Amino acid sequence: NIIERNVTSGLIYLPSSARDLNNPQIDQYLAKYVRGSNGMDHVQRIKILKLMWDAIGSEFGGRHELYEINYSGSQDEIRLQCLRQAQS
Repeated sequence: NIIERNVTSGLIYLPSSARDLNNPQIDQYLAKYVRGSNGMDHVQRIKILKLMWDAIGSEFGGRHELYEINYSGSQDEIRLQCLRQAQS
């Protein structure tokens, strides 16, 4: 749950297969938008995120749960909004 809450969108936009890294047109976008920090390149970051994905989710269930988390927003903020509405 900690990984899902902190890395959610990073797990959703991963390339579907390693073939995307071998395609120069797609790889240039991956290098631009999926790069890591502190000198980590996009290939290293993708490998780490894929490993996290394998550790926390199934193909459909995990992706759907991540979509729901991202679609509805922060769980804490939703709870606070409900509290504010109940108090008003």
